[in-house]
Amino acid sequence: MLRRAPPLEISHWHAVGPLGATVLDPVFAELLFVTRWRHISVNLLPSPYPSAPAFGPLPVALSGGPKGPILRDRLLEAVAALDVDGYGMKCSEADEAFCALLRQRVGEALKALLFGDFGIWDECTRPTLARSAPLGFGWHVAWKERRRQLCDGLGSSLLKDRQAAAVLALEGSLSALAERLADADCFGCVRGSGAVDSLTALDACAYGHLAVLYSIPCQPGSQLHQLLSRFSSLVHFCDRVELWLGGVWPDSRSFMAAVASKERMPGAAAASFSQESRFFNDPKSPSTAVAAAPAAAGANSIATSSHMVDARWPVWWELWGWSLGWGRRRKALPKVRKNSPPEWYPLAFGAASAATVFVACIFGCSPLPMQKIVKALEAALQQSDGQGVTGTGSRE
Repeated sequence: MLRRAPPLEISHWHAVGPLGATVLDPVFAELLFVTRWRHISVNLLPSPYPSAPAFGPLPVALSGGPKGPILRDRLLEAVAALDVDGYGMKCSEADEAFCALLRQRVGEALKALLFGDFGIWDECTRPTLARSAPLGFGWHVAWKERRRQLCDGLGSSLLKDRQAAAVLALEGSLSALAERLADADCFGCVRGSGAVDSLTALDACAYGHLAVLYSIPCQPGSQLHQLLSRFSSLVHFCDRVELWLGGVWPDSRSFMAAVASKERMPGAAAASFSQESRFFNDPKSPSTAVAAAPAAAGANSIATSSHMVDARWPVWWELWGWSLGWGRRRKALPKVRKNSPPEWYPLAFGAASAATVFVACIFGCSPLPMQKIVKALEAALQQSDGQGVTGTGSRE
């Protein structure tokens, strides 16, 4: 029975990556799945930060809890309590074990890949954090979030060992999930048949983790791409439920970015929705109401993701001219400027700017000539020294 409670006001991180709006948190991906599947009304409040000092990591329900806000660790439990006959229905012991496998094993592997793998960090995670943060705060937000994700009170060597173990265990976890799914359309379906009514909490948990994992951009032929491509049934599961529910992922361009189009379910890659961004109704509004209605009803009130990506202030390196090229100036495409410059560039940029201003002052290009400024400083220092000597003599 679905309890008709007031809509939950959920503050979440509005992540915009190189390929458009995306999701890096499996909890938020699972939440989007549940709201679309069970038609639960929520008010999504996008935030440019992945965590809040008062609440910790996002998403957080700002209303709906008996004792105040509902933090991220208890958010899905609160949503399940609103839908005891669907998402909140008790699963079998086997399904509970697979949910634990996803939250622990696959969740740890996601953290290790997104924040511990240097290649994925430089190509995906750090640009996403920098693009989503306010102008001028991208580097700080990225550094702070990576520190929060990786600092568990462990030494550097022990932390690296834990990350390596999590990535190595990922293959076994995906193999177990693929064996559990077999040739069924979803985890709650009877073998050989499928329908939206057959979805269970295990399907929601599996989508939340697998969609984030398979949406990490990686190079064709890389180790991660080879691993993920081995389990085509999991790829087809994500594509299938995405089509069933009329679009859960915020932007189809970033969905399943880890695999090629030919490796996805036939017709899924070519199925483009008329409006790609599905849960930000008005990018200019601080609050966005989401009623997880059927796709036909919800398609009319959805803003395009291209407007979301372009409606932002450029970061400092775009203002300076990085990735714009020589010759005729034109608007840089997201594909061209998908990589941020190295982290030492802001320091070099600041030092070069300060040196330029100093040299300009020396050559008399400042509002006041440099000689007058130096003479004024010398006079002020001599006057202060003279006053100090006079004061000392009077006291004697």
